[in-house]
Amino acid sequence: MTLRAALVAALLASCAGPAAPGRAKVALRCDEPDAELTVDGVPHGDAKEYAGPHRLLLAPGVHVLVLRSHGAVQSRSISVGPQDNLTLNIAFGAAGRAASQGDSP
Repeated sequence: MTLRAALVAALLASCAGPAAPGRAKVALRCDEPDAELTVDGVPHGDAKEYAGPHRLLLAPGVHVLVLRSHGAVQSRSISVGPQDNLTLNIAFGAAGRAASQGDSP
């Protein structure tokens, strides 16, 4: 994880709980846990960081989540409301696996 991604993750973590009223909580389930996540163009680390108890906290509205893994890209536009609690399933499937096999020397 880059320093910038770590700082963003720390900032988001500090917004959890009562200090973040009106935010939606989004969990990620991804078959490529090391996929790099961006939200609205801002890096947010790896998908696995939001698969466990930690959640992505988003302001109400429409957001674009992009995950990149081994050259494959998955993009989702989601609309969230205040206090929403949802899980987003992302599957790279065979395309992600094939791309990762091509990365080997």
